[in-house]
Amino acid sequence: MHHRHLYAVPLVGAVMIGTLSACSSSVASDSVITPEPIAAEASGSVFSSSPIDVQAHSGGRGEYTEGSEAAFINALEVGVTTLEFVITLSKDGVPVVWNDARIFAEKCSDTAPVTPGDPQFPYVGKRIDTLAYAQVHTLDCSKPLADFPEAHHPQGSTILQLKDVFNLAKDAPYVRFNIEPRTEVDSDEATALPQDYVAAILSEVESFDLSDRVAIQSSDWSVLPMVRASNREVLTVAKYDAETFTDGSPWLAGIQYSAVHGDPITAVVALGADAIAPNFGGPLGVRRGDTGARPETMAEYVDRAHEHNLLVIPWTVNDPATMVDLVNAGVDGIITDYPSRLADVLNDQRISLS
Repeated sequence: MHHRHLYAVPLVGAVMIGTLSACSSSVASDSVITPEPIAAEASGSVFSSSPIDVQAHSGGRGEYTEGSEAAFINALEVGVTTLEFVITLSKDGVPVVWNDARIFAEKCSDTAPVTPGDPQFPYVGKRIDTLAYAQVHTLDCSKPLADFPEAHHPQGSTILQLKDVFNLAKDAPYVRFNIEPRTEVDSDEATALPQDYVAAILSEVESFDLSDRVAIQSSDWSVLPMVRASNREVLTVAKYDAETFTDGSPWLAGIQYSAVHGDPITAVVALGADAIAPNFGGPLGVRRGDTGARPETMAEYVDRAHEHNLLVIPWTVNDPATMVDLVNAGVDGIITDYPSRLADVLNDQRISLS
């Protein structure tokens, strides 16, 4: 089977994959992928021949507290190739690793005000964009979540900045980053303008000289042309689901659903993105030449996306049988809450990162 790596593009050159030094983790040894060297092909294609891209969503929130230092360390030790996470901007413009517009009591507890008598304390329940990062950083966000009952939750987990994730991966030069700005186009929960997100994220990316190891992913497709205009080395990933890819949707950056005949691949080609990220189980395309508009299988979808030089990275896939089906369909990567589970699937399928 011929797999492709999400970020193995001509601009990258040779990408070396090496093992990490030991980190604290409870992952069993047979769940660990052993990375080996690969090299990007110098060709005209946006992707080259290489293994499937294992993307840990929020560091792998099914295994450790979402977006926590422990989650990212665990993901690195498992051997993932990409850390995938959401960024929200704080009041002072700091890119914060956090999935939500607000601090929810289900996830976090207050500890102490950042300064005595802080009138904004307590911080739980408030929007991220009303708090400075110093205030956000005081929170203990190690509460267990009902959706992930087997996850580990080390006490004292704090909310990280984007630069913290880059620093955690500084000894893993093979690791890449799929960053999703938390923009909103039809909600009062919007925390910042798309251009503010792009500027803040790219500033950190460029300060760490990581442009060739980063993709920016968004359901708000207006973000992606901004990224391309600012930094062509950073890949763009058009994410969508049944709610965002609809007729009259405000998420599609002006692309008319009817003009592309309801086909997301045609829409993403028109957008000019490098990759397409369908919500697995959501809307795929229609089979070419089929007047009955029969939905495509995933394999047909992947083949057609590849014909248009698009990478395919479905999200968020946690079921092992579905992982196997997607691997067999030829997807380029899988975003999952359970990187160890995906590692087991790949090992069972005798697929390595080499």
